[in-house]
Amino acid sequence: MSDPQQLNEQEENCADLISEAITDQEGIVQVSLHPQDGHLEIDYDPQKVSQPAVEKVAQQVSPILQQRWNTCTMRLGRHGGRACESCALRLENKLGELPGVRRATASFVGGALSVSYNNQIISPDEITLHVKQMGVPVAPSAAELPAEPEPEVPATGLQTAWNWLLDGRLEAIFTVITLITMIAGLIAERQEATVAATVLFVIAYIAGGTFGLQGGIESLRNRTIDVDLLMVLAAIGAALVGQPFEG
Repeated sequence: MSDPQQLNEQEENCADLISEAITDQEGIVQVSLHPQDGHLEIDYDPQKVSQPAVEKVAQQVSPILQQRWNTCTMRLGRHGGRACESCALRLENKLGELPGVRRATASFVGGALSVSYNNQIISPDEITLHVKQMGVPVAPSAAELPAEPEPEVPATGLQTAWNWLLDGRLEAIFTVITLITMIAGLIAERQEATVAATVLFVIAYIAGGTFGLQGGIESLRNRTIDVDLLMVLAAIGAALVGQPFEG
C-alpha cells in the first residue's frame, strides 16, 4: 500500500490532468481539487465565460475524477450488538485513515459497508483485509458473488430447526418469555410467593438479557458502549436494589 507522500503525489497528478484539460478555456481563473470529499471548485470571470459554459467544462473533466475514485460495497456480518452504530462509526473512522480511502459508510443494522477509494493507491482486497483485521465479519456484496452458487449440503432436521430459530425468531421467543415471566413474577411478588417470584424473575432476566449481554460484550471488544450494555447494567442495578420488575 502507498504511503501518504504517494497519496499527495497522486492527488497532484490528478489536479494537473484537470488543469491541462481546461487550460484552453478562456475566463477560467483557477481550479481547486478537494479529493477527500470529491469536490471540484472552478473560479471564473463571468465577464469572459458564462456559468453554463463552466458547467459544461466541469462535466468534461468529471470522468478524470471517476477514473481515480471507485466505490466497493461489502456485506457486514453481525457484530457489536443489535444497535451498535457506534461500532460502525469506529469502523468508518478507521477505514477513513487508510491512504487512498476517501470515504467509508457502514451500518451493522443494514449489514452493509460502502467505501470510496483511489484504485491507484489501494485495492478492494486490501480494504477487505483491513476490515477483517479489525475483527469484523465481511463478505462480497451480492452483485460480486459468483453466478453459479456452490451446491448446498442438505441440512439435518436439527440444523433446520436451529437455523429457523436463528433467523430472528429466537430473539422474539425470548422476548415473549421475558414478558410473561416478568408479569407472572410481579403477581407472585404481590401474593408474597417469594420463591416463585424469584424463580420467575431469574428466568425473565436470563431470557431478556442473553442477546443484550452478547451485544454488550462485543461492543466492549470494540472499545465502545452501546444501548445493549447500558440496558443490562440498568437491569442488574434494579435487581440489586430489590426492584427486579423495574429492570
